Order: sequence, then C-alpha cells, then structure tokens
Amino acid sequence: MLTAKARVKFTVAGKDYDAHDRFDVAFRFAENLLFSGRIKGSVPEYKSGEEYAVDVAFFTIDNEESYNMVKPTLSDGTRFVMCAGSRIMGDAVMDSFTYA
Repeated sequence: MLTAKARVKFTVAGKDYDAHDRFDVAFRFAENLLFSGRIKGSVPEYKSGEEYAVDVAFFTIDNEESYNMVKPTLSDGTRFVMCAGSRIMGDAVMDSFTYA
C-alpha cells in the first residue's frame, strides 16, 4: 500500500470537517486519475484555510498495477487536488511516501 506524509489544506470557504479515523477523500494524481486516501491527523477538526500535517494511507493503491499507474506522478513535494466526487475540497503536498 502507498502511504505518505503530507500537508493538507481544505479550501471550501466556511466549510470545516470533523477529523476521524476513516476520513477518506480522493486525490487527483493526474488529469483523470483519482485514488482514495485515508487521512489521519492529530486534530479533532480540519478548518478551512489552515494547513495540517497528516498521514495518508492510499488503501486503493495496494498492488503493483495501481502503484505503477501513479508512480510517474510521485515525488517529494508533489501537489495534489483533494476531491469528493466532482467537488474540489482542497489541496495536499506530499512530503514523503513509501510503497510496501
């Protein structure tokens, strides 16, 4: 599974999110390439406009086929758009990642 240390910022004005163990969002790795990731941080709520250091577990990138699809887009410092369906929720910067 692909895991990452990242910084996330939710950008929907006036929209805050309760943080919980199963906070899943989609990350856009390329124009038409979305994969779900589970965000885990140390705060009870994510406030719009603030940046948070989190761990992300990409539970849908759990085999060589899916990893090889995203591998060309991965590097430390890569920016991603976070989505829920077609709605953009914010952005993320991947500080480091591992695949095991």
